[in-house]
Amino acid sequence: MRKILSRPLVKNLLWIVPLVVVLMAISIPLGTYRTYQLSRAMVLIIAVLGLNILTGYNGQISLGHGALLGIGAYVTGILMTKGLLGTEIHPLLTVPLSGLAAAVVGIAIGIPALRLRGPYLAIATLALALALPPVLKLRQLEDITGGVQNILVPRTDRPVPPPPLDQIFFQDEWIFVVTLLCAAALTLLACTVLNSRVGRAWVAIRDSDVAAQQMGINVSLYKVMAFAVSAFYAGIAGGLYVLVVGFLSPESFGLVFSIDFLAAMVIGGLASVLGAILGGLFLVFQYDVVDYLADRFEGADELRWAIYGSIVILIMIFMPRGVAGFIHSAVRWARARLPLPSAGPPAPVAAGPEGTPREAEAGAAEPADGPRRLGG
Repeated sequence: MRKILSRPLVKNLLWIVPLVVVLMAISIPLGTYRTYQLSRAMVLIIAVLGLNILTGYNGQISLGHGALLGIGAYVTGILMTKGLLGTEIHPLLTVPLSGLAAAVVGIAIGIPALRLRGPYLAIATLALALALPPVLKLRQLEDITGGVQNILVPRTDRPVPPPPLDQIFFQDEWIFVVTLLCAAALTLLACTVLNSRVGRAWVAIRDSDVAAQQMGINVSLYKVMAFAVSAFYAGIAGGLYVLVVGFLSPESFGLVFSIDFLAAMVIGGLASVLGAILGGLFLVFQYDVVDYLADRFEGADELRWAIYGSIVILIMIFMPRGVAGFIHSAVRWARARLPLPSAGPPAPVAAGPEGTPREAEAGAAEPADGPRRLGG
């Protein structure tokens, strides 16, 4: 039993499944707005997790992740409003198709990016974030992308709970359940992959691609694979984004959106699944912090971006490994200084006639005339 519980997959299930159950339970009494916030948080957690796989675990910096999410979102939006070759597709089936479409784009970016690294790779992916909004506005593509008119997905086209779940969940709650299950499944998949040979190869390439190549790792293959997996996560997040928001605009997926993902990843913690979760939650609920300050300090709402930047600077100074790294350090510090519970009282030792411990083994006591020497 202990061997089964020590397996990475089972260990991850032991904390993911209870967390999913708790979040599903608390979503029912919450209002519409809070349920919407949680749904959006699940979407952003998936996107930040995908970026963390690429940057945190593989060492490839990307500033175009928001554009990849936008590609996935537009694929889902187009399929939900126009169908595929005149055929209607169930809204939930459009989400994996969005992930596959974004993964194809990720491979197309990853192959020529093999020759780039560091800031040069960041600039190359930055071009994607800058180019996507103008492309979506082209008149030649207006019939498909909606152009400047945007795409509106009505609530009637978004998923509704099937019977008998429609007696438990409203539509907003059901969309949250869908995003939550997708986030849990992709988190479990990420934990499993990162603890496998593929994940160890990504980390080895991040630390030194030359050393990894000397160890027999196909550096080019694993780098492109990291781009594809990261883009797939972004595409899934984009598809779920449409189900939650129901509105698509080219300006929603610009450069600022990509920088938000990068900031969330750094704030949560690089190379950490927990950091991706915390980063996604930060992106959603930081608006509540600003609203709280705006109610108590005049002009705080106008300084929203200044407060956002100040939080990032303070975390970089006092938590250089992110919030997740700070939590791990605090747990290690507590384990090192707090006394651990003992396994039980020590075994009793038999006492001699004068209260001294008696030797357990026969012949262990030295003879009365002193220690015996070899040779007589």
